[in-house]
Amino acid sequence: MSDSFSRGIKAHPGLTALTIAVVVIIVVAAAELALGNNGGSSSDDQTVAPGSVFTYTESGSIVVSGIEYDVSGAMTCTVLGQNNSIYVISTEAHQQNLYTSVVSTDSPFGGESTFTLSKDYIGFGDADRIMAVTIDGNIELTGRTTESAAGDTVTVYLADLNGSVIPYMISIDGDSVALTYYLSADSIVWQNSYAQSEYIGRVTTLTINGTRADGTVISGTLTQEWIAEYDGGFCYRSTESYSPGHTPTEAYAVESVSIFAQDSNSVGYLGYTYVGTGTVTDGTGTAAVEMWSLGHNTYYTMEGAGSWYALRIVYDGLFTMDITPSNISIVDS
Repeated sequence: MSDSFSRGIKAHPGLTALTIAVVVIIVVAAAELALGNNGGSSSDDQTVAPGSVFTYTESGSIVVSGIEYDVSGAMTCTVLGQNNSIYVISTEAHQQNLYTSVVSTDSPFGGESTFTLSKDYIGFGDADRIMAVTIDGNIELTGRTTESAAGDTVTVYLADLNGSVIPYMISIDGDSVALTYYLSADSIVWQNSYAQSEYIGRVTTLTINGTRADGTVISGTLTQEWIAEYDGGFCYRSTESYSPGHTPTEAYAVESVSIFAQDSNSVGYLGYTYVGTGTVTDGTGTAAVEMWSLGHNTYYTMEGAGSWYALRIVYDGLFTMDITPSNISIVDS
């Protein structure tokens, strides 16, 4: 049996655009992290590790249809993973104002809810130093500026804490927004050292084939890159690309990118239900496999839900498509 049979696949169809984010898993252990204590206590040579949580208090104003509204709220940033040069950050913001009350997952940098951030803020320009009262006392903060996806100016005010650069304050200024985030609480996991594993930077490309309900052929690729790691799993950048006119639906994006973490390689652990057996082939021979189902997705796996051979996604009345290594295909189900 070919080496491709040891690769695994995971998908998360989106709720609106039906976006698919597929994780390619191999059975490996993440690089072991030497973790210190939680709660902000550390020695001078320790740095921030995945699992750290930073909570910010939000204040400011927004302009909607020419009317300015006061804004208040809170934002939580969680460090999901790291490599030698970046952290992967997950953000959730709860915002209230006189216009509306929302729960947002956008980052203050104008990106998606999960995004990468360089450990030393490469790509940011210099800004003024300021003195500020922080949760760690009165500290001089160094300002660094960048531009959000919306074109607003984002300034991050930083200070060094035991070898790690900590963002104590974030401000966003634009034509319709003036917001400030103050670090109000943290739960920091410290590490004594970190050595990037050999898996970071590895790229796997899968083939997407299928058919729309109207008979249009679906044709594309799913590229998966290991970009960061944590104790028990990895973070991935998933790029889904289709030939123009051959997307799963007409409204589907020709290319989409997502970043996320995955700490299990077993569909059984992820809530999937065993539904019987199926057959896959690598072009030279067939293999009987288990099928595990959840919603629109059916995985084809080794016995015991181990390595994953293929994924079939079926949206009745819209499309059916398979995501597999290039030499693997689903024979029957």
